[in-house]
Amino acid sequence: MTNFALFSTTETSSDPLNIAFKAAQIVDAARAERFLYRLRFATVAECRPTTKLTEILRVAIQCGIDSKKFLAAFNDGRAEKNFRADLEICRRLEIHSLPSYLIQFKSRGALIQNLVGYETFAQVFAELSGIRPPPPPKTLDAVRELLRRRVLMSPIELREAFGFDDVEQVRRFIAPLIDSGEIKLVGIDGGRFIEWEV
Repeated sequence: MTNFALFSTTETSSDPLNIAFKAAQIVDAARAERFLYRLRFATVAECRPTTKLTEILRVAIQCGIDSKKFLAAFNDGRAEKNFRADLEICRRLEIHSLPSYLIQFKSRGALIQNLVGYETFAQVFAELSGIRPPPPPKTLDAVRELLRRRVLMSPIELREAFGFDDVEQVRRFIAPLIDSGEIKLVGIDGGRFIEWEV
C-alpha cells in the first residue's frame, strides 16, 4: 500500500468513519454493510482521505444512500450517540484490538479478539449452542448472495468464506460470473477486488 491517506495534520481520528457507518445504519440499514465495505475499499485500497466528510459523502452517494438524510444523521448527533454506545460496549468487554467478534447464543457469549477462520467460528458457535453450523455451500448462488450484500470483496475474503484452497481456485470458480458480466475485477496497486455489478 502506497500513499495511505487516512490521517493528516488536520484529520487525526478515525471517529468520522465510525460515525459515518452509524449514520448509514440509521438512514438506510439495507445499504449500511455495502457502505462499510465501500468505505474500507476507499480507505485501504484506493488510499483516499476518508476521514474527510467530502470523501465519506462520496462513498454514501456511490452506495445509493440519500445524501441529505445521511448528512442529517451524521451531523445531528444520532450517529455519534450510537458510536459512543458501541465504544461503551468495547470498554465494558475490554476490547482492545481489532478485529474482535462477540458471538452470542441465548444467554451465552464468547469474545474472539483476533483474526480467525471459519473453523474457529464454527467451534465457538458449537460450544455455545450445541449446534455445529455447516460450512457455507460452495456454489455460484452462494457467492452471488454474498457479493450482492457486500458488493466489493477481495479474492482472499472469498477464499476464507468458502474454504477454497487458494486465490487461483477462487478465480477459476468465479469465472462464469465474470463471463456473464455479473461481477468484474477491479484492479488496485498490489491486487484485485471482485465487484458485484449493481
